[in-house]
Amino acid sequence: MDGENERDRSINRLRERIDRKESGLVAGCDVLIDGAEARLIIHATQIIDQKTFNTLPGHYVRLGQTVQMKDSRGYISHWLVTEVDFIDAVTCKGRIERCNFKLVWQSPATGDIVSRWAKAQKPYASNLDSGKVITASSRDYVMQIPYDAETAMLELNHRFLLEKINGKAKAYKLTSINTLTGRSGGDDSEGYMIFDFEQDVFNAETDNADLMIANYKPKDEPAAAGRCEITYSGKPTLSVGGSAKTFTARFYNEAGDSISLPDGAAPRWEIFLADESLRDKFTIQELPEACSVKIKAANDYGLADVRLRLSMAVDKTEYGAYVDLTVKAGW
Repeated sequence: MDGENERDRSINRLRERIDRKESGLVAGCDVLIDGAEARLIIHATQIIDQKTFNTLPGHYVRLGQTVQMKDSRGYISHWLVTEVDFIDAVTCKGRIERCNFKLVWQSPATGDIVSRWAKAQKPYASNLDSGKVITASSRDYVMQIPYDAETAMLELNHRFLLEKINGKAKAYKLTSINTLTGRSGGDDSEGYMIFDFEQDVFNAETDNADLMIANYKPKDEPAAAGRCEITYSGKPTLSVGGSAKTFTARFYNEAGDSISLPDGAAPRWEIFLADESLRDKFTIQELPEACSVKIKAANDYGLADVRLRLSMAVDKTEYGAYVDLTVKAGW
């Protein structure tokens, strides 16, 4: 077997044996990992809603990914990757935990309805807070949910409709966001977050019980057809202490021809950060006539590898776009 030394040759021989025998393993399972086809070797554990796994040689799984499996009856289940062994010379090993809840909300950037599978812990003891004008049952949930561009935009006090009891929707608010303990310490974009929810009061004027979305805002009917994009020079990065970088919105009609916005219309720009305490570290200058915005990162090396989303929308049109940026140390 090929290899620069005996250790590499031994690893390659072992990987080849696993590849040859895998098709006959009962534990081999065809899955979808974040929507992509894959195959894992699944092992049972003493906890029925937790499994361990091995990938095939040369394949990898990241912390926080969602694994979709189908049983012999065709029932589809979703599992969150909560542990990954980074000693993966032969195969990648890890642990998955079964998701039991689909969290649904309206994206603060686009207004689209988004959802993610999560593992929800059962509520703590239910008590009554009778010292308030409105008496509400104080029920708390804890959820593990994948960390990605959409979940990173959620902020404290964001409200959700999590359940219906006797046909009545129950509202909750996000009271804690833990982005540390479910992370790998490597790629800033991978891992999972831990959300704490506390019961809130349902608001019939703003909460949509049919869609199960709190603070629902219907999207305006589009007044123009076409598409748009955000353009910039170089890579989608900002430099710590560097010059302001310009981002420009370009608009196109259905035929793909470049067009200008009607008089009085201009892009509305916004940035989203997982850690809102860093917002003051970024300077934003909008240039409405040029449909552009300039963004500058402060000279603070604590910003290195921070990720943010730049979102653009034009009110009362279908035009909207975003770009995910990373702050880099150096020029």
